[in-house]
Amino acid sequence: MNKENLAQVCVKQLQTSQEFRQPRLAQIQENEDMIAGKVKPALQGRYNVPFDGVIASGFIETLVAQTNKAPKLVFSDPKGSNHKAVQKIQALWERDSSPARQNWAKADRLAKRLAAAANISIFEYIPSSNPYKGKLTNIDHFDFHCEPNGGNNLEEHLYKGVYNQFQTLSEVERLGETGYYNKTQVSNLISAYSKTDFKYNEDLYRNKITRMSSLGLDIDQHAYVGQQVLNLARWVTNFEGEDWYVVFDFKSGIWLKMEPLKDCFESGLSPWVVWNPVENAFTVWNPGLFDQIKPVAE
Repeated sequence: MNKENLAQVCVKQLQTSQEFRQPRLAQIQENEDMIAGKVKPALQGRYNVPFDGVIASGFIETLVAQTNKAPKLVFSDPKGSNHKAVQKIQALWERDSSPARQNWAKADRLAKRLAAAANISIFEYIPSSNPYKGKLTNIDHFDFHCEPNGGNNLEEHLYKGVYNQFQTLSEVERLGETGYYNKTQVSNLISAYSKTDFKYNEDLYRNKITRMSSLGLDIDQHAYVGQQVLNLARWVTNFEGEDWYVVFDFKSGIWLKMEPLKDCFESGLSPWVVWNPVENAFTVWNPGLFDQIKPVAE
């Protein structure tokens, strides 16, 4: 298999996903602007009172409050022969999901708030061993991509992934030295990348900038981090019948990591899970509860 060809396929997939989902993301941005109470332009000498935002934010707070129940896993032993082992697993999960470790309750609460406005929330769960640890995080829907015609079961999508995954140059170089990234490809990317200590502003990052502006924050002019950063994509794609895990740079098409998915995650499953409060049989980018109340607020 030609890895350079697969990297270009991933770039094209990301671009296709971006073009497909953008109309829905524009609707989500309108929802978030209304919830944030963004004031619309008014005639000179007049002021628009955002009554729609009062109703919208009240709806969101009520909905989130009514569903704010932390997730809980209960392990059982149907045959009754491994009772002590089940107790140990239960205790381990309760410790791992506690606020002192992965804080599942907070991740769940944040996901419900995102889903209340956008009808989509994405979790990323990456476990590792030796020593064992797990990491549960929320993924911004503005950063998430998947196959347009993949249906509502993410595992059946031919590709899915996340973008706007910023890493410092030193971190990328360190991962190249450890062998997690391909060292030669790291050198190729560094040579191709224009030097900057600002998070690169491009169309795929514009949605996040627009969101901040609705909160009265100008991230475009305050992206300084003091060192060179790279904007990467982490991707899972099915190519010629096999699932691959790919980390690549969208601008240049240079890959840093490209391995069979099962070599990265023993389960053979992608690390992302999508939740839609209002489901659609054919897409994960469908309207939800807030879209139904939006005309009333307006």
